[in-house]
Amino acid sequence: MAGPLLSNGRGGRSSYRHRPMGDINVTPFVDVMLVLLVVFMITAPLITQGVQINLPEVQNEAMNEEKEPISISIKSNGDLYLQTQKVKREELPERLKAIAALRKNTSVLLNADKN
Repeated sequence: MAGPLLSNGRGGRSSYRHRPMGDINVTPFVDVMLVLLVVFMITAPLITQGVQINLPEVQNEAMNEEKEPISISIKSNGDLYLQTQKVKREELPERLKAIAALRKNTSVLLNADKN
């Protein structure tokens, strides 16, 4: 009766039926992840709600956005840069006046090292 599947070669019965499973069962993991996904999908909109206020409506003109603002950068050692070009401290006011003459109502962006 005992065929090759039930014999382990030592005369005893094989542990073929009780061999440890080598695959990981991911079904419980997927179930938990799906439940968490549903819970977060339901609670996320409730968390992001804010205070209801009525903002006034205003009639205004569209802002004239310049394509690129004038950028002035100051490094920690005191070096000045206009856009990406290094300038001397004495030359900066003259250059800014020349740029202002060409570009009206332009914005200036000042970047300075924290030191």
